[in-house]
Formats: sequence, C-alpha cells, structure tokens
Amino acid sequence: MVEIKDLTVENVWDEAGFCFQQLNPVAPYSEGDEERYLEGNKRKAKFLKEKLKRGGRAKIAYRNNNAAGFIEYYPIEIAPMEIVGKDLMVIFCMDVKEKRQGIGSALLNACLEDSRKLGRKGVAVTCADDHWMAQSFFQKHGFIEVVKGKWMSILLKKFEEVEHPNWLQGSFEPKLQKGKIVVSIFQNDRCAIIWRNAEVVRKVAQEFKEHVVINEYDTNTRESILKYKEVGAIYVNKKCVVGGPPVKEEEIRAAFEEELLKITKS
Repeated sequence: MVEIKDLTVENVWDEAGFCFQQLNPVAPYSEGDEERYLEGNKRKAKFLKEKLKRGGRAKIAYRNNNAAGFIEYYPIEIAPMEIVGKDLMVIFCMDVKEKRQGIGSALLNACLEDSRKLGRKGVAVTCADDHWMAQSFFQKHGFIEVVKGKWMSILLKKFEEVEHPNWLQGSFEPKLQKGKIVVSIFQNDRCAIIWRNAEVVRKVAQEFKEHVVINEYDTNTRESILKYKEVGAIYVNKKCVVGGPPVKEEEIRAAFEEELLKITKS
C-alpha cells in the first residue's frame, strides 16, 4: 500500500536524497561524484526548507515506510524555473522508484487536489517527450501542450479559465574578455545535479587556469532568475555547455580546448 504525505522539515531528506539513490548506480561519470552529490543533497535539503516557508510544496509517496517517489511544485510566481505566469501551480520535479505501479498517478493526483484547495486555476509542468518527466504521462492525466520549446514543452491542466504560462523571455549575455575563456556558472540548489556539474566544470577549469576567468551567479531567488534569465546553466564564453543532465568531464574539457584554440589563433 502506498501512503502520500506532505513534505515537511522533518522528512525533507526523503526527497533531498531521493535522486542520489537513483543516480549513483548509473551515472558516476567522474571520480569524486559521490562527494559532489552528497554536498548537492545537503544544499537541496536547505533549499527545500527555505522554499517551504515561502509556499513551496511537495508530496512524498511511501511504501513500507520507505520513500518510493515524490512530486515538487510551486506557485508559479515563486518557482525556481525559467517560466512565467500567474494563478497557477507549476511542477518542478517528479520521480518514482518503480514505474507503472500507480505511484506517479497517486502523486500527481495529490498535487492537483492540493492545488485546487489552494485556489490555483490550474497546474503547469515543463517536460519532454521521451525521458524523465515524460510528456505522455501528463497528457494521460489531462494536461495539454500550450507552449512548445526546443527541448522542453509547457503543458497545462486547467481547473478554470486562466492565461497560459510561457517561457521566461530573453537570454543571458556573458561579458567576454579578450584572450580569456570566460566561464559563467549559475548555481541553484534546487537539484544536486546542478552542484555536481558546477564542481566538474571547476575541476576541469583548473587545467586551463592561466586562461580562465570564472564568474558565478547565485540564482536561488526568483529575482535573480528573472534578472539573469538562467537557473543552473553553465557557459564557456557564449556556448552553453551544461543545461541539465550530468555532464562528462571529457565534454567540458573539449569545450575548453575549443575556446583555447580560438584564443591562440586570434
């Protein structure tokens, strides 16, 4: 039997450490990842505690007293995401340990019911077609695609008439320096992967330290997200080298080498 509970400060680690249990066996792309993910989890736990005070919400599914899945969602006006709108709840993240067991549906239904009770006019979600947070799952539960993006789409389930959400408009423009590789790191603690990726980039940057300038931006507030138009991306000069999933060291190294070659030729 599955029991759905609210996220609280008492059970915050059941979500904060959930993804690490999923990722650790399959995605240790470089030496030191365990420490990076553990630090990322600590940051996630602190992040969740702060967001709970400001209206952030989550539900955790338990089976035999063990966390089996979670769904994390926010009033769109404070969401730690590149999305804008009003009067909606928006799902940031959802994951379950066992697929096709009804756990995901139970979590989503709990989120929808909670959002109605809070007076929201609908629930939005950003997702893709064929992997984590699959678009087809939400469509089966009545969500309709309202904005199509290059990699992700915005889906919406209305409770009543409401203006469609949209992607945050604009893009980050790094301040380049002649003869230097400018690295722009946007740190948001909503996900342990963001910290892990940033640490991998910092490590590789040490190999090119004579040529590298690192600029770091804290995007843990909604105001900073609106200002920078980014949440957890990493740029090497004007190229976005990190946008979501765990990145490999060799990919980052290749990006640095490419930019270094441009510098030496100019």
